[in-house]
Amino acid sequence: MFWYILPLLLLIAFSMLGVLLGTITGLIPGFHPNNVASILLAIAPMLLAELQFFSAFGISATILVVSVILTASVAHTSLSFIPVKLTYTSTIVMASAILLIHLSYAMTSLITCRFKIWFTQ
Repeated sequence: MFWYILPLLLLIAFSMLGVLLGTITGLIPGFHPNNVASILLAIAPMLLAELQFFSAFGISATILVVSVILTASVAHTSLSFIPVKLTYTSTIVMASAILLIHLSYAMTSLITCRFKIWFTQ
């Protein structure tokens, strides 16, 4: 009865899967949609074989996989600012650099304090 709506519903469902994956990659620093795309492309032959029955509904399995990757990239771009704002840095690379600077400053302060105590006695 509503067979013409089914390809659209499948595309929306796979796009929502992409949004979920993009949200995960956007909120975890260092995890990028390229990682998701690499995983999807690594399992693509098996995935395309399993999703081949969707071609009977008028939509290609390749289009479904591409929609997952594309929507994951868009969601990642939209949400990737959240970890940066939570760590008060401009980029993730800057966050790791600042953490190293804080660590080296703490170690320098500790060594200086020990030398002061040692030389004053």
